[in-house]
Amino acid sequence: MAAAAQVIEVRLGKSPFSDPAAAGSARYAWRQIIYSLTPDPNEIEIVKEQRRLIDEISDLKPPQLPKLIEYSGIERDDQLARDQNEFRKQLSDIVQKMNEYGKQLRELGEVGKEAFHNALSLPKHR
Repeated sequence: MAAAAQVIEVRLGKSPFSDPAAAGSARYAWRQIIYSLTPDPNEIEIVKEQRRLIDEISDLKPPQLPKLIEYSGIERDDQLARDQNEFRKQLSDIVQKMNEYGKQLRELGEVGKEAFHNALSLPKHR
């Protein structure tokens, strides 16, 4: 990344740490370096599982109401209550999983934030 910054400074005659145009070139170069040297974070299991859960939520259908002809009185109400409870349980399980994976993703983000802030606290090289 330092070598990329040097190339930009030599070619443009401006520092990517002080000139906005040079900074744009540096950001582009640095992103390409990072993408080429690191694995894609979208491929980690928790991200894949979150996407699967989102698809699962999208596929959820409300419980079918019992046909009035098949059920009468209290039996119909009991079946409807069981179907609604099952639906609520399924939805609750998915929300719980989403929260668990979301927590893991937030923790990864916090590590990145901490690294960023620590790097900014290092002496400036301008």
